[in-house]
Amino acid sequence: MSTFKIDASALRVTLAAVRPAVDPKGSRPIMGYVQIVVANGKAQISADKGDVAMMAKCEADGAAGFVVPYDKFAQIAGLYDEALTMTYNAAKRALTIKAKRAEHVVTCADPADWAPIDWSVKAHTAAQAPAPVILSAAGWAHLWSAHYYVAQDVNRVGLNGLFLERVGDGETLRTVGTDGSRLCWRSAVADPTIPISGADLPSRALVPSGVAAVLGKSAAIAQDEDLFALTLGERAGVWAQVDADGEEVGALRVRFALLEGTFPDYRMILPGKVKRTATVNCSDWSTALKSVAVSATDKNASVRCDFEAGRLRMSARDVKGGEARADLPAEVDGGDISVGLNAIYVASVISGMAGDSVTVHLGDALDPTIWVDQLWRPASGSLADLPDMVIIMPMRLD
Repeated sequence: MSTFKIDASALRVTLAAVRPAVDPKGSRPIMGYVQIVVANGKAQISADKGDVAMMAKCEADGAAGFVVPYDKFAQIAGLYDEALTMTYNAAKRALTIKAKRAEHVVTCADPADWAPIDWSVKAHTAAQAPAPVILSAAGWAHLWSAHYYVAQDVNRVGLNGLFLERVGDGETLRTVGTDGSRLCWRSAVADPTIPISGADLPSRALVPSGVAAVLGKSAAIAQDEDLFALTLGERAGVWAQVDADGEEVGALRVRFALLEGTFPDYRMILPGKVKRTATVNCSDWSTALKSVAVSATDKNASVRCDFEAGRLRMSARDVKGGEARADLPAEVDGGDISVGLNAIYVASVISGMAGDSVTVHLGDALDPTIWVDQLWRPASGSLADLPDMVIIMPMRLD
């Protein structure tokens, strides 16, 4: 028998961290289980559903090793706030969990059914092995936020993942997500003291949207200056927190399969020039949009935006003939124009702006609308060189 102790609150946090890699309804029953190894003052909890594997650690006293059903184990951990004393009987494959108020017995799986997780990453070129790309937590959190724009339909091959590439001088990393109606890219530049290292990224670096969301959450809850390394190979990637020397120091490690498919050349959608610009305060626009969106009840949640000298007028009609309007100040340059936009998309863009205002670059009524937190002029360079951008495709106005 093996006996050990784990604080229930720490156990809950660690179990929650690996939850995205658990699949109780997977092709193999073992996908609904987690492996727990207690040694050297730590409990290492691993989950593996094939395309995603995760490992997280928390403090623990004692020594043990077993494979336990995730849902049942997490449910019991959620009942208590104190330290839990556990005993594992290998002969009976039974885990006894004791708290101050009760005792639970959980039947575990045969450890032989748990396949060791392969944390290695195969090189995407024969000449050079994969090396990690290292950025701060703040940089990674910004990059992974583009996953909100990825197509949710898994059958849209090429659009169902977050595209990752190096741009410019090679020290800038960019992520791009699109669902066909809107597109977003985010960029992060390496700190001079923490250079992006490793070989060139593979040509098909498509990260599953769900994985990007998990990694973004991991980076967002870390300290801004913490470092994370992403190692990409031919078909898989590994993510972990590291120190300045690249040594793993964090409590979470993720291995995931890259998606197959070719991401479209997103630069092709960029217009050669823009005819008009409109700069609007984000807070003002958000407040006015909420009022108008009440009547944007058609399937496209469409809002009419009339950009005129000194103002933006928004209006929407509901399916029963009702209407809502709102006016707000705007700096419009280049002439009046009316554009139909999805209210949900606009609200998402405004909420994600880094500054107090957003500038929309417009062509004609059905041209892509370009959203940035700064005014762009052709003399300042190509649109493709902007570090962050959102593109929303307009809709026809009836």
